[in-house]
Amino acid sequence: MSNWIERLRNECDVSSQGKVAKTLRQEDGFPSSGTINRVLNGSYPSRKGLERMRALVETLLSDDKQIELHQPGITSSSRTNTCKHEISDWIEVLKHQCTEKSQSKVAAELRQRDGFPSPTIINQVINSSYPSTKGRNRLRGLVEGHFMGVSVTCPILGEIGLDKCANWQAQPYMAVNPLRTQMHRACRTCPNRREEQ
Repeated sequence: MSNWIERLRNECDVSSQGKVAKTLRQEDGFPSSGTINRVLNGSYPSRKGLERMRALVETLLSDDKQIELHQPGITSSSRTNTCKHEISDWIEVLKHQCTEKSQSKVAAELRQRDGFPSPTIINQVINSSYPSTKGRNRLRGLVEGHFMGVSVTCPILGEIGLDKCANWQAQPYMAVNPLRTQMHRACRTCPNRREEQ
């Protein structure tokens, strides 16, 4: 068996195929956990895909690039960003995305059902003039989840992106379905909740 496949198998044994897929995930969504499963079982048909997977494993799962847990319940993936280098601070990631695209495009990409965040909010956060700690924490969750690939373990939904977690926390209570009620109750006491400080 190839060394890189053995390394991939070991990583999946330590965590899970889903977490390893998030660690390796690129902007086009490759690889999925299903792809990893087929590679490990020897049933993945694409030679080009195998070569791509090999390069990702050898680059992102090397011994000096281990995933670190920064907070309980939070895992940070090694998802590559558009500038191809690691940026640890969420505000730096936000600034980079705004430079690459624009504040309006980034706001549209992160926009939630209630219209948050606006380009104005993003501008104020980048310039350290945004007054709401609660809103700042919410934006941080969106940036970390969407651009940095950070996920949390939700007591109801399992592993979800931090941006999805932030969106659920921000939703007001509405008894429209059992899931909404369940999530409202769970979010209020969840260890992943970002409180206003």
